[in-house]
Amino acid sequence: MSSLSTFLKNNLASFVLKANHLGFASPGTVYLALFKTNPTIADSGTEAPWPAYVASGGQRQACSFGTISGATISNDAIETFPGNDDTVTHTITHWGLYDAQGFATSGNLLLFGALTVSKDIEVNDVPSFPIGSLAITFN
Repeated sequence: MSSLSTFLKNNLASFVLKANHLGFASPGTVYLALFKTNPTIADSGTEAPWPAYVASGGQRQACSFGTISGATISNDAIETFPGNDDTVTHTITHWGLYDAQGFATSGNLLLFGALTVSKDIEVNDVPSFPIGSLAITFN
């Protein structure tokens, strides 16, 4: 299950009900992030901390989606992150979609959700989402 962030809820309401008075525009690209904790609607979670993920201002992955059907849309490409080059295992519990690639303080959280099962990213593991595994349903 996924949730909308406060940022996206406010902008969608403005777009639909207030003639877009906030000036919201669809981001050209959305970026998938990994979290150790629930990001919450306020974007207050802890993003993945291993060095290769954090490097160069962030390693959120550009994420593309297929055709929406029955109010559900899912990723149409494999989404692969840099491997865990830390010396410890990190447990990932949630994912988030952002309107910017930068790490931790860049961009606005749009949507987020819990992984079906938390994933331990062992040293040298390369986390990825297979095609169709990131399904978002609007209800």
